[in-house]
Amino acid sequence: MSRPSPGRDRILRYVLGMNVRNVQAAEHPLKPYPAQFTSIYELAQRTGVAFSWVHETLDVLSHFGWIDLSQGLRIRDADAIFAWWLNQSAQPRYHAFHVANAREASARLLHDFRIPNAFTTYYAENAYQGHLFPRRADVYVRMEHVAQARAHLVGDLNAQLGGTNFRLIYGDDHILDEKVSIGHARERLDYAPVPQVILDLMREGGSAREAADLLIQRAFPHARTRVQ
Repeated sequence: MSRPSPGRDRILRYVLGMNVRNVQAAEHPLKPYPAQFTSIYELAQRTGVAFSWVHETLDVLSHFGWIDLSQGLRIRDADAIFAWWLNQSAQPRYHAFHVANAREASARLLHDFRIPNAFTTYYAENAYQGHLFPRRADVYVRMEHVAQARAHLVGDLNAQLGGTNFRLIYGDDHILDEKVSIGHARERLDYAPVPQVILDLMREGGSAREAADLLIQRAFPHARTRVQ
């Protein structure tokens, strides 16, 4: 299991997501995942991943002692799972822009042009935890919406190609399906699920990696986590 796999990403995001604790946004606890699943077959259905992939992934996590399957599924070492996931995952594809206002650009894509999108890295960390200055917006969109979003950014929102403060990332459908919405009506913005945000912050390194470690500690206090 050494090659990057969207299926593995879905499994890990779901397994970690249903164990998240103590993270709030806009005063509301985040719990976008059902608390448990009754079988590997049910988890395969929820993630849209083949039964064999789910079984193999859980077997690896259990073999290293990172999860406990004796009563449902309990995370025992979130730090180790995230480190393993980071090593297994691929760098996402993206288009880079300069925009005048990242929140407004995301909101207009969502509300004016009906293109679902979700913040990750700095803006999402700022919403979930608030340790990082949101110096760059990284926004997931579904693969089939990338060309349309790119055209609206340049043609309607006056974005400049090749900038450094806004990245449009090719996202797996499940990232958008598992998004967290904050705000109401046209004030609403969407954010990637906590496990995906942690992974993306870890990729960034530096202060973002430190914020990821703090978010792991906060979200998985029951899972032997420790700030590196």
